[in-house]
Amino acid sequence: MSTDIAKQNSTDMAEWKQELTPEIVLELLFSGARVTPTVDELKLFIKVCQGKNLNPFLREAYLIKYDEKAPASIVIGKDAAIKSA
Repeated sequence: MSTDIAKQNSTDMAEWKQELTPEIVLELLFSGARVTPTVDELKLFIKVCQGKNLNPFLREAYLIKYDEKAPASIVIGKDAAIKSA
């Protein structure tokens, strides 16, 4: 009985998987933000997170854009800084 449920759940998950595009990540991380970062700023942010082994979805790092004309800032979260220390 439980194997049938596991097979059904794995099938459902396979159909549900979707590739994360920069536009989807911008929507997930910055919905409701006053100023949204550009795709290039997001790509740089993701590369920095990968290099430092940080997960922005767990709020270990933040990409903050204060103004349309100013570049975005990358901020490491307090918990991530304590964890690495």
